[in-house]
Amino acid sequence: MHWQEFKIDWQNKLASIYSPSEAKKLIQILAEERLNLSKAALLSPQVLIKEEDLIRLEKDLERLLAHEPLQYILGKAWFFNLELEVNNSVLIPRPETEELVAWILEDKAKFNSLLDIGTGSGCIPISIAVNTKETQISALDVSFDALEIAQKNAEKYQEKVAFIQADILDENTWTKLGNFDVIVSNPPYIPVKEKAKMHPNVLDYEPHLALFVQNSEALIFYEKIASFALKHLHKNGILYLECNEFNALDLQELIKKIGFSKIELKQDLQGKNRMLKASL
Repeated sequence: MHWQEFKIDWQNKLASIYSPSEAKKLIQILAEERLNLSKAALLSPQVLIKEEDLIRLEKDLERLLAHEPLQYILGKAWFFNLELEVNNSVLIPRPETEELVAWILEDKAKFNSLLDIGTGSGCIPISIAVNTKETQISALDVSFDALEIAQKNAEKYQEKVAFIQADILDENTWTKLGNFDVIVSNPPYIPVKEKAKMHPNVLDYEPHLALFVQNSEALIFYEKIASFALKHLHKNGILYLECNEFNALDLQELIKKIGFSKIELKQDLQGKNRMLKASL
């Protein structure tokens, strides 16, 4: 089958759930990955798809049609110029989290130790490790499956990250975690009531453990993380958080109430309050 004919057929099929530009881009990425061809090569009307490649591509596209994220289909995602393994045990890294990492690195604050809480794929600690030197980096997650993926990603880039299985909500685990110059987290922060507004590609495939909190406890993770940080940050240490734009101001007040005095909210590239920095 000719590639151009195949592409047009599937762009029409995917148009039921994606915009024309999204459908075109998704098919292009899949074709580059599965056919091992460049964008330039795929422009040729002479490209033919082998039978075995056709079967695989059609299976991939059926998964897209069922709203499954492209990153899970390919088993990888891109974050801060890194190619990371992902599956449905971990969240797909978001651009906002890249902005959080960039903020930490741009601050150029000298830090010798860092802890990432709720690490998922390991995108935050690994990208910071790649871009810093002589920093002791630790990361924790409650999920064994997530930590397995994070460990693989760290090994791929030959970065030493100490991964810890722990639930930050359980204060009995805190004494085992040590003290740090920087603590960073992108914790669960979406109230359960917002499920109805979410797209199937997130709701049906990404881990709810890493996404949702009870409506009555929207800031529970932040409260625990900030309380932990209050006791486990070194002098002049800094806490960085990714947050929900809709309760960022409430979070700012909570962090102040817990005991942090220097607090800064930062907007993402969309002009939304999505990051917070705090120090004592």
